[in-house]
Amino acid sequence: VVTGDGGVVHMWGESSKANLVNMTVSSVSARSGGISWLWKNTVLNISQGSSFSDFSTETFGGGIEGLGSSRVLIENSTLSSLQSGRGGGFSLGENAFVMMRASVLTGATAQGK
Repeated sequence: VVTGDGGVVHMWGESSKANLVNMTVSSVSARSGGISWLWKNTVLNISQGSSFSDFSTETFGGGIEGLGSSRVLIENSTLSSLQSGRGGGFSLGENAFVMMRASVLTGATAQGK
């Protein structure tokens, strides 16, 4: 899959929320935010054995790119092989929050473009 911003979920509206539950997604190429691109005050929950692998982005956030005050909650899930220009796993703005619980993040790389 090749997309613009937000490979799986592009959250444009302020204060929007997405729940990705028991999903398996692989081989996604995006401009930024391979798994998701988050706008201000958005919430992204990834849970219940979800698996995201082989994501790449041209610019920011191989996994997730988020602007101010976005929140990312990842529970009982696996994120692997996330590649990007900057912020291999996550690229988040001011006051952003990430919590990972009982999860695995491997192979997050940034090329420093």
